[in-house]
Order: sequence, then structure tokens, then C-alpha cells
Amino acid sequence: MKSIVAVIAVALFVACVNADSRFEGKNVLVTGGSSGIGYATALKFAQEGANVIIAARDSNPTHYSLDAAVKKINDDATVKIAGGKCRSVKADLTKPDDVKKLFDDIVANEKGLLHYAVNSAGISGPIGKVGDTNKYTGTVNDPILNNYYATLRSVTEEENLMMTNNIDGVIINLVSYLGIIPSKDVPLYAASKFATVGLSNSVGLLHAPNTTQPYIRVVGVAPGPTNTPHLRNMANYFVYGKQPWEGEFQTEDSKAWKDYEVNVTKNIPMGRVAKPDEIANTILWLCTEDAVHISATTVMADGGIWAV
Repeated sequence: MKSIVAVIAVALFVACVNADSRFEGKNVLVTGGSSGIGYATALKFAQEGANVIIAARDSNPTHYSLDAAVKKINDDATVKIAGGKCRSVKADLTKPDDVKKLFDDIVANEKGLLHYAVNSAGISGPIGKVGDTNKYTGTVNDPILNNYYATLRSVTEEENLMMTNNIDGVIINLVSYLGIIPSKDVPLYAASKFATVGLSNSVGLLHAPNTTQPYIRVVGVAPGPTNTPHLRNMANYFVYGKQPWEGEFQTEDSKAWKDYEVNVTKNIPMGRVAKPDEIANTILWLCTEDAVHISATTVMADGGIWAV
């Protein structure tokens, strides 16, 4: 009897997975895919049968790395059943040569076929008044360089591949609620995200007429505070007075993060920060036919912050 029940349970599980394999055989690029929202998104795409390429600069391998992310995704039981897979390309998207290397790889290994792209790579950057943070402009800690220009270069190449191969694709750009609502604490970050909102809307508008071939949708997703390394490391500033990259790496169990989380949560109507996989669910839905009428706009996933 137990063996029969086990067989039935496995059969039901496989049936459920197959029913949800919305992206089976599709090629997906996720930049910033080694951690946070990018990793959660890459995992969910693979769990639905997609062939996922993750790209990142691999700047913090002690805490998360491309190799570790790829292994975790490929070892996931649901990914195996769904037939999904993941591989990586190390690339610093602030560098044009690395951008070229990434998309040359897609041309060589995927025949240039790209169905979905999620541009999640980015940094939080410096915290403080604009006069105090302007010294970081043009450096590795400049969010305008890392968030806006890296996304601009990626979108340019993604759009080109989709048009060249006549693919009705979707490009998702991770922005932020701080790309909609100004912030006095992170002026460079806010500027980078406001610019990315404008980029998403403008490129989406270009392809909006459904008579165009191919039909490419471009959507910004604006998460509210989300439990990722970027947000957690901001505790270094608000608790210790250091820039996010200057203090120790904040884990989910770090006292500084837990103290900072209490203050962050006070401003979220839903009463908690988001989980990365909750934002990933929004991204995947936007890539389905259910969201076919959504483009040239930004979708808020902010726990109600925009409403207050």
C-alpha cells in the first residue's frame, strides 16, 4: 500500500510540474543571477523547464558565486523533473567588452535565440547627501554606471537578438520603488532607477504596436524592500555609519540586519519586507501570455508603499 501511495504521489508531483512548465525549451538570460532576486528568478524559470543563462561579475564569491548558483539550480529536484537547466557567463556589464562576450556566447551556444531577458544586475551604491556621494561617480560603487548603463547595454543587445531572430520576446528590467518615489538617502541609486524606468517605458513604447514584428514587450518591475544582500548590507550604514560595502556582509541572522529590518518594515503597509521568490513570481507572470497587454510601464511590487 505504501509503495502504491508513493507512486501516486510522485505521479501527481510530475503532473503538477509538467502543467507548470510554461517556459519549457525557452532560453532565458538573467543578469545578476547569482544572488537575490536574480537568483530566485533564474531558479523559478529553470523549475518551469527553461534553459537559463545567468551572468554576474562574481564579485563576492565568499557569500555567493556563479558556480554555486548554477549547481544549486541544476541540483534542484523540480528543475530536474521539469527538464530545466542553468549555466553561467562571468561578465561585468559595466564593461563593453564583457557585454560583447556575454552576447557572443548566446549567439555561439544558443544560436542567438533569446526568448526572455531579466536585467537584475545592479548595486545599492553609496548612502548620504548628493554632495557627499558624488565622489563615487564613475567608480565601481557608482549605481548609475552599474544600474543604468549596464542595463542600457544589455537591453540594446537583447532587443537586437530578438529582432534579428524574429522572436516575440519579453525584456524585464528590475527598477525599484525608489525609481518611482524620490529618496533623500540614496540620490545616485534613485537617479539610476528613475533612468531605467524611462528606458523601459521608451523601448517598450517603440514595440507597443502589436502590428510590429517581432512583438517585444519591455516592462519594469519595481520591488519594495526585499530580503536580499543589497538591502541587508545597507544596515552597515544605518547601524554602523559605514557604506554598504565597507562593513561586514550581513546575513539573514545578523543582528544589524534584524535591527535595520524593524525600521524598514515600519514604512511597508504589508508589514514585512518581500521575499526574493515573491518578486520572481511577478517577473515570471509578466513573461507569460496572461500579461500580453502589459508593456512600456512599470509594475509595482512594493507591499503597498506607493499607495501611502
